[in-house]
Amino acid sequence: MEKKPAERLYKFPDGTLVIKGNNFITSARRDATEFGERNITDANTFSLIEADIDAFKNLPTDEELEGIKMDFTEKKDVKEDSIKKQISRIMTSAGNIFGTGSAKYYRFGAKGVDAMVESELLKCARRVARTANSLMSDLAAEGVTPAITATLLTTATEYEDAIDDQLDAINDRNIAAEERVEAGNAIYNKLVKLTNTGKDIWYTVNEAKYNDYVIYNTKSGEKEEEPTPPTP
Repeated sequence: MEKKPAERLYKFPDGTLVIKGNNFITSARRDATEFGERNITDANTFSLIEADIDAFKNLPTDEELEGIKMDFTEKKDVKEDSIKKQISRIMTSAGNIFGTGSAKYYRFGAKGVDAMVESELLKCARRVARTANSLMSDLAAEGVTPAITATLLTTATEYEDAIDDQLDAINDRNIAAEERVEAGNAIYNKLVKLTNTGKDIWYTVNEAKYNDYVIYNTKSGEKEEEPTPPTP
């Protein structure tokens, strides 16, 4: 069965998770004595969560990965444009020599090249080069040379590599996004346990310190005030 995409458990940005997490750790260290009575210490809890938060901060963001994908897409588009221009150059010569309604012109299979999807364009480029080479003695009158078809084949290979690079970037982004969600959820789950304990410690004892362990300061959690440092 196909794995479902990971979903974030918290209703605020990743940056807010980091700030809240650091604030909760600060509060917990302040209240180390009370937490220690429940066998929750810096060594077995606070420092471990802190390390998770530090690692989480260093994960690549979606914006970074999207930028990488866009860069590869631009490179692919440049190669695609080049292929279409090179095919047009050869097809114009073929049309001039054989006529656009001729069987030889039809052999190139370049009709509708501008609307072709990537796989079709790759096949077309290689077919045009192959056909042009077989009809080079005729096409030479229009200045078509083996160097021109060789360049088209080289560009087709570069285009294929650019398509692969773009797909890899898309996959890398999807994988990294899921890993980031899973890492954030893991931190959030640990913070929930920590803050539940913190609230229980100060329940009916100290309202200000109790509030230092409240994760959401609105009922929905959708539009929160900026997290503030814990009360000393």
